Amino acid sequence: MIITFDLHKFSKKNKINKSKLARKIGVSPQLLQHHFNKGDVPFSYIINIADFLQINPEELCLKLLKNYIKKKL
Repeated sequence: MIITFDLHKFSKKNKINKSKLARKIGVSPQLLQHHFNKGDVPFSYIINIADFLQINPEELCLKLLKNYIKKKL
């Protein structure tokens, strides 16, 4: 199963500055925007995004699965 997420909605609701997040996780803002547009979150980003939000990675995954699913294939 492939799940895509509404990452734009997620970032708005959590007041995330995408440029700061990109710097924190070590990617360019353009690459982060690409993933936001596709709705995917590479596993390697999960820990860094959770750290940025000051939550544990499991909580981030559950939050995305519970509130921000855009499409299931």
